[in-house]
Amino acid sequence: MASKASSEAATAARAAEIPKLPGLGRSWYRRGALYWSRRVLTGVLWLLLLGVVGYLVIRLYQSFRTELPPAARLAWDCVQGAAACAALVWGWTAERRRHAERLLDPPTPDESRARRRERAHRNRGVTAAARVLWLIVLPVMPSVFAYGVGAFLSALTVGESAAEVGARRWLEDRRTGRRGE
Repeated sequence: MASKASSEAATAARAAEIPKLPGLGRSWYRRGALYWSRRVLTGVLWLLLLGVVGYLVIRLYQSFRTELPPAARLAWDCVQGAAACAALVWGWTAERRRHAERLLDPPTPDESRARRRERAHRNRGVTAAARVLWLIVLPVMPSVFAYGVGAFLSALTVGESAAEVGARRWLEDRRTGRRGE
């Protein structure tokens, strides 16, 4: 029979083997209260951010549409409403398709961290370019925003991210001894 000290050492060794994922730490492995609180908090914070951005989009769009004559304004609003609905569905389906592709070849924990760093650097350039694009995209901004909301809601509602799937596979490979594959 194993001693309590040896079983605690084995548990500590297994816990140290579980890789940390960006934004989730090691909570992804057990998917307990900490994991779900992180996922819910992340979702709530993103929804708040989307609410603020949505408010700004509406205010900017209204500044554009006030320059239109009343008849054109109604027609433009109807077209924008239909386009926004189509963009919402398009954003949802495009994100689901991207997620399915990422699940075919999920990243290892190291690749997840590297991709996150790469996205952070790329986002700086996109943010700078977006300042100029606001003026160009302003007339169709509700549709662009609806696409983003659809993609966000799709990503928010997946059961397991590609990083989690990749980490599970990586951990399983390490435990079964297939480290080189």
